[in-house]
Parts: sequence; C-alpha cells; structure tokens
Amino acid sequence: MPNSPRSHPAPSIASASQTMPSYDPAIRAVSRALRQRCGIKTGQHLLVAVSGGADSVALLRILALLAPRRRWQLQLTVAHVQHHLRDEAQHDAHFVEQLAHSLHLPYLRRDLDPTSATGNIESWARQHRYQALRDMAQQSGAQAIVTAHHGDDQLETVLMRLLRGASVTGLAAMRWQSPPPHFVPARPDQFAGPRSNAQLPQTDLPTVPLIRPMLALTHADNLALLRVLDQSWCEDATNQDHTRTRAMLREVLRSTVLPQLGTHAGRRITAVTDHLRDIADWLDASVDLTALENRSAFRALPRAVAMATLRQALIHAGASPDRVNTTTLQRIYRAATDTQGQTRHFDIAGGIHITMTRDEIRIEKPSESES
Repeated sequence: MPNSPRSHPAPSIASASQTMPSYDPAIRAVSRALRQRCGIKTGQHLLVAVSGGADSVALLRILALLAPRRRWQLQLTVAHVQHHLRDEAQHDAHFVEQLAHSLHLPYLRRDLDPTSATGNIESWARQHRYQALRDMAQQSGAQAIVTAHHGDDQLETVLMRLLRGASVTGLAAMRWQSPPPHFVPARPDQFAGPRSNAQLPQTDLPTVPLIRPMLALTHADNLALLRVLDQSWCEDATNQDHTRTRAMLREVLRSTVLPQLGTHAGRRITAVTDHLRDIADWLDASVDLTALENRSAFRALPRAVAMATLRQALIHAGASPDRVNTTTLQRIYRAATDTQGQTRHFDIAGGIHITMTRDEIRIEKPSESES
C-alpha cells in the first residue's frame, strides 16, 4: 500500500513530473501563496521540512515541480527531523532521504534525543523541531523554512484555541509567514545521530522566516495530488490514537465537518483566519502601553483595545502567548476598570506579578517581583 506505515517502497517519480498539468489547483494555490502571501521571490533558497507524511511529501513534490520554472528558479534543500518517539520513525527518515535523492535535492537531517526532554513531550518535540530546522536553514544558507501546514491544521488550531478561551489574536491561528516559534538554546545532548557534519546551533543565528504556502489547501487536496503523481508516503500511527485530543478532533473534522464544507474548505477556513488576523493586527497597532500608567486613561480605552494592551504587556513581561487567554485577561480587565482604590496584587502563570493601585497598573517580570 502506498501509505503503509512500516513498508515504504522506493519513492516513484518517474514520469509524473513531466505529465503533471501546470494548472493543477494545488500547484497553482501554492505558487500563488508563495508570491502573494509568503513574499518569496525568484531565485530564493528554501528549506523544506519533510516528515514523510502525506502533506509534507505533497509540499515537496509541488515545490520540486515549481522550482525549475523560469518565474521561480528556486533552490531547495530537504530537511528531516528525527524525533525518536516512534518505532517506525527510522523508516520514515530513510524514506525522506530516498525521496530527496530521487528528486536530486540535497538532504539534511537532525536527530533529537527524547531522553533529554522535560515537561510535556509534544511541546518539547515541537520546540526543538523548530530549533533543528533553524539550525539546518543556517547551515544550508536557506532564506526561508517551508512547512506543510494546511487548512485542516488551521481549523484544528482555531478549535483547540477556542476551547482554551483564546483571544482574537489566538483565534487568528497560523500566519502565512512568521518567525519560527521561540526556543531555548540547544545543549549538545539534545541532538544525537547523524548531523551532516553541522555545528551545534548558535544562540545568535539570524532570523529565518517560517512560511506556510499550503494554508488554502486541505489534507484531501494533498492526497488527491499524491494519487495523481502515484507518489507513496508514510503514515504516522499516532494520528489514529483517539485518546489524544487533537487526533480525535482531526478525525471528526475530516470525516464529518470538512466534507460538508465542500471543495473550497481550505480557502474558506483561511479566509476567516485572515480576517481575524487583520483584526488582531489592528488591535496590536492600537495598543497603548502608556495607558497602564494611568487607570483613568486605561478605563477610557475601548474594551477590545484595553484587552489587547493587557495582552501585549503580559507577553512583554515574559508570559507565553498560549497562556494569555481570555479568562486571564478578563479577570485583570475587570479589576483595572472598577472603582476600587486600594492596592491589589495578582499573580498569573509564569511568575508574573501585577500590582494595581488607585492610579496605575504595574506588570512585573518574575525576576523583578522576586527581587
């Protein structure tokens, strides 16, 4: 079977690249997104993150078809991060390496050491996956990191954040282009195995944007493309583990919700999140941090702007954006806009301390509140 998780036939790309129509909807959507949404220009070097799953394989095949075209002339490097969290992961790495070689593309790999993980293993893997990708981008000279996040992922993200009570900024979900997520400096024991003679990541690496040109597509679109190309892929067994909230949500969306949205589901989902992003950007531009120095001025702000001001102040103080949800903001906002004049103190996750007096709102970083 083309998507067997344990038996990966050699990637076949024989004549598909010559027969694939240039007007294929998926190829056109990615080409348009690269130019209009992601800001990619002719001749740039892209690092393509490929896990071996259907979506990332579809992304690589599309980019490999676009790369030699005169309007693009792209340079591609295939990047694979081996997390060592699944038994079949080594087979996936071998599959991606074979695919890169069959497309005559350079291949880089990083191996993570899960024995060094602390806290939530999925959060740890995500953080260090992006760290490894940034390292490989620096090594290869790539000007952007490309991931295969698509419309289904966007909808999942929106729903997960909705369940956590996210603000409009959180509901805007993933951008077409953004900086790689924040990460801590790597230690030597967080990488293992082959590193293609690369040096350990440095803390002063230049910022390389993360782009997601498949947000207007869905998983079903990607599968359709792979079948036309007769292209095999790997299946991650954890996607079928419905004890995990996200996997269960993904199954419900793909089996019930997305079919009802029709063939343009990806574009519709992305249109909504783009609109929310415009609103979030407007709110961010309207933020007035000086209003925290005068509670009367803060009370005069429109509620949405006041909430955005609190959110930005908390993030500047070191709070994780994922932890600054609507419930937290509403609690602080209610206190900040009441008429009580006595000094009050609030502590939120991450050790951030808030002091509210009759006249001002002070938000202090953990080191400041502990000193």
